[in-house]
Amino acid sequence: MEKIQIFVLTNRIIPKGYSEIYYPFYLGTGWEHSSGAYYEDSGTNIADKHEMYADLGGFYWIWKNIEADIVGISQYRKYFFSEREKDRFIQSEEILFLLSQYDILVPLAFVNPHETIYEKYQHNTCIEDLEIARDILREKYPEYLEGFDVIMGGCRMHGFNMWIARKKIFDKYCAWIFSILQEAEHRIDWDSHPQNMKRALAFLSEYLFSVWLLHENLKIYELCPRVITAKGLAPDETMIRTFSTTEH
Repeated sequence: MEKIQIFVLTNRIIPKGYSEIYYPFYLGTGWEHSSGAYYEDSGTNIADKHEMYADLGGFYWIWKNIEADIVGISQYRKYFFSEREKDRFIQSEEILFLLSQYDILVPLAFVNPHETIYEKYQHNTCIEDLEIARDILREKYPEYLEGFDVIMGGCRMHGFNMWIARKKIFDKYCAWIFSILQEAEHRIDWDSHPQNMKRALAFLSEYLFSVWLLHENLKIYELCPRVITAKGLAPDETMIRTFSTTEH
C-alpha cells in the first residue's frame, strides 16, 4: 500500500496516535521533541521565519524532508472528515479511492457573492502585498497572470491551506509558491505591517493556491472541512460560513 502521511499543523500540544496516518506537526521553534510527532525546527527548515510564514513553514518542511507517496495538511482544529463514516477523520482507504479518480482533495470552495476575492484580501490584510505577488507572477510566471486576475476578480476560492495529494503534486506546488513568497519576503515593507499582519506570506499563499489550481487544471475533489471546538465537533457548514484569513 502507498504510504500516506497527514500532518496536523499546530502551535499547541495535541494528542498523538489517534490515527495511523495522522501526525502532529509542531510549528516554530522551542519544542521539546518526542517520538510520534514532527517538528519544524528539525531537518531542512525555515522555522526561524515562522512569524512571516506561519503554516507555510510546515509545507516547506514536508517538501524538503518527507518522501511519502501521498501527503496531506490538516490543522489542530480543522480536518477533512469521512464521507462514508459519520464524525470520523478521512482514512487511508477513502483517500486512495478518491485519488484514484482525482488529482487533489481540497476544501469546499468559499463563495461570497457580495465581494470579490481581491476585495476580501483588501478588507482583511495589506492589499499592497497582493499587488507585489502579482508583480512577481508577471516577472516569473506570466502564464499565471490571467488565472490570477480571474480568481481575484471572482468570488470563489479554496482556503484554509489544507489539502491532500500525491507528493509529486505537493512538491510541484511548493516549488512554485516558495519561489514567489521568498521574493515577496524581500519586497514587502514589513515595518508598515501591524503585528497581526506579520503572517503576510501565509495569507498570500492561501489566495495564490486557487490561482495555481486553476492554471494547473487539476482534477479536484472537494471535501467539506470541519472544525473541532471546545464544545466538540462543529456542524459541517461552520468552516465555510466563518471563513476569514485572520481566523487561523
